[in-house]
Amino acid sequence: MTNPQATPDPHAAARAVRTLALAVVSAPALILVALLLVLPTSFDDAPSTPVALGLVGLVLLGVLAAEVLGFRAAPLSATEHADHDAARSAAFGRYQALMFVRVALTELPVLAGVALSFALEAGAWPALVTIVLGVPAMAFEVWPSRRNVGRVAARLEAGGVRSGLDDAFSG
Repeated sequence: MTNPQATPDPHAAARAVRTLALAVVSAPALILVALLLVLPTSFDDAPSTPVALGLVGLVLLGVLAAEVLGFRAAPLSATEHADHDAARSAAFGRYQALMFVRVALTELPVLAGVALSFALEAGAWPALVTIVLGVPAMAFEVWPSRRNVGRVAARLEAGGVRSGLDDAFSG
């Protein structure tokens, strides 16, 4: 995890968060490549319709959980963060913590799909289904887009203390 307190430049801290998000989002694709080399994947091994729909539902449940739980942040306190640098540093720390909550919630269905690839007699199909659907969902939830940064910043700034997240990620 990057340490925003050690980075005086907020744009450098934002770049570090972007790099971290890219690494986390791309990891399931590498897992899929390894699984395709190890497990059989033919159309004969495809999971049944109920299993496939269950996997899709699992990915959707992960996204829903990330939407509900992944943006909950207590507002910055004016007494604890009177100075702008302290507020920005705390905001980056909270943003990263919430980003990892969203990573965990959206990656859990992918990991379940990987496990089911070994448990079911469906080859790599369960992992393929959850990774193909889960990686774009994970990217949507994890990448520090205007939407994601804005949602966290709005929660942090609800107490009247400016977080500086919007400025740092816009540059």
